[in-house]
Amino acid sequence: MEKKTVFGIIMQAALIAVFVFFALACATTYDFTKTKASLNSLQGQYISVALQKYGPPSYITDDGQGGKIYVWNDNMGTSTSGSSSTGYNSYLGTYNTYSGSSTQTNYCEKDVYVNADGIIYNWRAKGNRCD
Repeated sequence: MEKKTVFGIIMQAALIAVFVFFALACATTYDFTKTKASLNSLQGQYISVALQKYGPPSYITDDGQGGKIYVWNDNMGTSTSGSSSTGYNSYLGTYNTYSGSSTQTNYCEKDVYVNADGIIYNWRAKGNRCD
């Protein structure tokens, strides 16, 4: 049985680091800048303003305090991303290709909290496509 050389161990570690780098580089974060500004502008307004802005909600539910929560679910389909990297394994004397892909649902959910008088008092947004 052959021993792994220091160079081989370093190369394997480098390959793992490259793979992790590409995996993390494909991850996207959203800061909700436009969504925050849009929803912040609704606070203190009547729900009719939100209905004019966003159209009919996906559904309405009780907020547990005598008011309602209007929910807009914007499903934007799915996307698939992938990456691959090739590296040399000096221990085995071979080239290896590492690849991976992932599929995600693209969506933005906006929840608008309305009191019994029809005034918006809070909001919440979640998803990976709330810009």
